[in-house]
Amino acid sequence: MESHHDIRPIFHVAPQAGWVNDPNGPFMYKGKYHLFYQHLPEGCEWKFGLVWGHAVSSDLVQWHHLPHALEPSPGTLDADGCFSGCATVDTDGRPVILYTGVRLRTNAAAIPLPPADRDLQLPFIESQIAAVPVDPDDANLVAWSKDPTPFLDLPPPDMELTGWRDPFVLERPSADNGGEWVVLIGSGLKGQGGTCLVYRTADLRTPSAWRYDGLLCNGNGETGAVWECPLVAELEPLPVGARGAPARALGLGGRARSGRLASEDGPGGEFSGGGGGGGGFGGGGFGGGGGGGSGGGAAVVGGLKAGLSRQLQSLSLSPAAAADEQQQQQPKPLGAGCHEPACSASAACCHQQHSQQHQQQQQQERRRRRHFYTISPDACTNATLYWLGDYCGGRFDLDGAVGPFRLDLGDVLYAPNVMADDKGRTLLWSWYQEKRTVGAYDYAGCMGVPRLLYIDPETDRLWQVPVPELDRLRSGESWRASELPLAPHAPLPLPSVGGAHLDVSLTLRRGSGRAVGVMLQSSDLANGGGAAVVYHWDTQLLEVVFEALDPSSMQFSIAAPGARHVGGQICARPGEPLELRLLLDGSVLEVFTGSGEVLATRVYRGAAGRTAAGGGDGAAGAADGGAGIEFFSLDGDATLARVEAYEMASIWAAQEAAARAAAEAAYAAAEAAAPPAAVAAAGAAAAAAAGMPTALALDLAAAIHKAQSAAASRAASRAASRIASRVGSVAASLGGAAAAAGAGAGGGGDGAAALALVAERLSSLALGGGGGGAAAASGPLSPPRVIAGGGDAWANDAEALPPEEEMCADIFLLEGVS
Repeated sequence: MESHHDIRPIFHVAPQAGWVNDPNGPFMYKGKYHLFYQHLPEGCEWKFGLVWGHAVSSDLVQWHHLPHALEPSPGTLDADGCFSGCATVDTDGRPVILYTGVRLRTNAAAIPLPPADRDLQLPFIESQIAAVPVDPDDANLVAWSKDPTPFLDLPPPDMELTGWRDPFVLERPSADNGGEWVVLIGSGLKGQGGTCLVYRTADLRTPSAWRYDGLLCNGNGETGAVWECPLVAELEPLPVGARGAPARALGLGGRARSGRLASEDGPGGEFSGGGGGGGGFGGGGFGGGGGGGSGGGAAVVGGLKAGLSRQLQSLSLSPAAAADEQQQQQPKPLGAGCHEPACSASAACCHQQHSQQHQQQQQQERRRRRHFYTISPDACTNATLYWLGDYCGGRFDLDGAVGPFRLDLGDVLYAPNVMADDKGRTLLWSWYQEKRTVGAYDYAGCMGVPRLLYIDPETDRLWQVPVPELDRLRSGESWRASELPLAPHAPLPLPSVGGAHLDVSLTLRRGSGRAVGVMLQSSDLANGGGAAVVYHWDTQLLEVVFEALDPSSMQFSIAAPGARHVGGQICARPGEPLELRLLLDGSVLEVFTGSGEVLATRVYRGAAGRTAAGGGDGAAGAADGGAGIEFFSLDGDATLARVEAYEMASIWAAQEAAARAAAEAAYAAAEAAAPPAAVAAAGAAAAAAAGMPTALALDLAAAIHKAQSAAASRAASRAASRIASRVGSVAASLGGAAAAAGAGAGGGGDGAAALALVAERLSSLALGGGGGGAAAASGPLSPPRVIAGGGDAWANDAEALPPEEEMCADIFLLEGVS
């Protein structure tokens, strides 16, 4: 399998390889953010056997992978998976994980089936289990121990439930609730709809102390048969001055000027020089080439207008009629009664004609609706829904709440989770699915960037913004401009910045045009993959339009019949500028609006590079290495009142640096003919830093040592030592290191071959589902001997390499994955 670095996210939390879904148990402990997640390290498709992956950060900026927190235990209640749950800190100060363990009915090694009156007749049996850290003094909470007895072994009898999973701590013990914990568990009532069970206990870890306390609320068939991952959070009011600009409201750091970024967040970089650019879609989509991209951009404007004629014609309709048309274009999420747009009380946003008495009544209602209740109905193919209403005493007033609404306007978010941090903020984490097949990829899924949740007291709406800590990841090239005209046939390319990992904030002011947008060009003209973010001024419809194959031209285009549309209405105020912040991280696209909505989706446009500032010949569009981003206006002009664009750094940079240092220490120990124990210790340090099995870290040390012995220059050795910097794609990085070592030795040599052997070993382990220490020890190639001296101490199986292994580095380079 391949890592596909051109579209792999680098500033969204994800494991190094394998499948990921629900975020679990986010919480703070000893000043660190802990995030757990559902993970399958041995494959890229969902199946039973889920573990809890674990990552930790002290600042939401730099993250570190940690060993799995929970894994299934054969013959027990979680023999076939550790499903979703939460984490909290007990009254004694000790962290506790509450999660759902599952065992298949067909698992003969597991414990017996439940009695008939408490058996939900699902393919798996669900139990609620607690776990605590082995060492509470460890701020990283690396090791966890499961309680031997579940705190809830079975659901209540004779309730005809459709599920019983995903515990969430709603209340801690206090004088208001009788000194008890209040915990929710997602469920549903057969023939009625989703629901949420309430439990109370004075002691989280004493099973006999738990009691069932009725239903939080229950829905109907329109909102799903089972409510997964339910949660309730009381929201703080939107801070004063935060309304309107998703970037500036967060304390947008750094000002760019021609030549260099002036910012407190990073050193910035020189802008690129050189010529124009802007190639991209072919055929009816984007045309190729120079002159600042205007030639290609003009081609797409005509095609876009034709392909979106139905949308443009609908601009004369009422907002409600336009919304109905949009609903017909895409599958309706569960919850046929779900109001549009995906923000609550849209009428209050768009129609302010109320009497003073009515406004006072609304304000009183808004003061009550401070609680956010969200559920993920049935399956990840459905939209996550939420309500805003009143919670009290273990009950949520669903009848008096506003909603349900879609939590996200896109098509990838599911199973969110929330936490409160030490700054008093409510953070929402979520799972972003892939929209592609597995193919040759070695990973699937990631977490969304953490969002801050507020309630807007003026409009009684949910407000979501990215955490301001993301600003600190801005790195490398940047560009800033203001008051740029957008003519209807002259899209404006984004210059200077490049790559697939960008943060772009913009303000668009309406002129005579009927729609504006941002083109995201594909680097693969033959297979599509591009898209456009489009906003329709009259209907407040924000959508992403994806390329499709145009049968008339056999070219991919966003103007093709059948192009896919994802989005919904936002609560932008008529006559006011449009504020957007686009976070592009490989295939992940998140669009945050100035009115508090978010649209998250996937755009598989491939690798992207840099478009030079200044236009002219020689610059590149997405297909030639440019940023592949253009701003446009349809059916008239508009003004790009403000734009700021930044390249983004990896959230794993600190761990990668530690891995490099540890690998070099392992090499130094080997070079100094240190005792095997010293080399093993250095290898173990490399393993811990890089999050890889110790045996593989020792392979890296051996490969680096061999490369140093064979290479003609110190530079080749340094290149080899950097293999540990690519934590998520060790094999691919080894291919590049092998080539570097070979070049340093005059085009060949044992150093390159040794590195190639390790690369092959790692690739074989990945294909075979390896990843843990046991898998490494039993991989298709036997592990090498530990180096304890000079170059001849490399493993026996590396002494005489067959020609195909010597060619391994060249193969990696040809495949473009180094």
